[in-house]
Amino acid sequence: MGIRAFTFSAPSDIDSPFTRDVGSSVVSWDADNAAGAKVQLGWDFGKIRSDLKINAYESGVGSINGAAASRDDFWFGSATLNGYWDIVNKKLGKRATITPYVGAGLGYMGGYIRATAASAGVSRRDNRVDSGLAGRAMLGAQLSVARHVGITLGYDFLVGDIDNSTFTNHAVELGLRLTF
Repeated sequence: MGIRAFTFSAPSDIDSPFTRDVGSSVVSWDADNAAGAKVQLGWDFGKIRSDLKINAYESGVGSINGAAASRDDFWFGSATLNGYWDIVNKKLGKRATITPYVGAGLGYMGGYIRATAASAGVSRRDNRVDSGLAGRAMLGAQLSVARHVGITLGYDFLVGDIDNSTFTNHAVELGLRLTF
């Protein structure tokens, strides 16, 4: 079982229509950096591990097609089944070990985004909600500090589809891993 105490990420922009009054033209919703949390429940088979990873992020919208946005929110999250390969366990003393790993997963993601911005000279408000399939790739290391306790540092790349636009998220994770 793992608990990611903190995650900082850089989500991509969302290309989607902004208000039906303007038409169906697609504009860029500029997503701000995001902060979030993750929970992982998994199984360890030695050098191979698997888990269910659930994460949620909160961000904002900086602009819509270059026009400053206000009263904005951007929430997104995912749930994926993942597999990992622990490359090597390197001893760092009597009890501590470091274990670099790589992993990949498939699952589901969703997002909600809303903002107010000037469009065609008028202040307008709009929102989008969508979900779809997602994939992820992970790279990191765990520092085992006690028999059942480790500190993890990793990179997580998430890709999926939000409102017919490819969405990506690059995240740096710092967390705590507890094993039973």
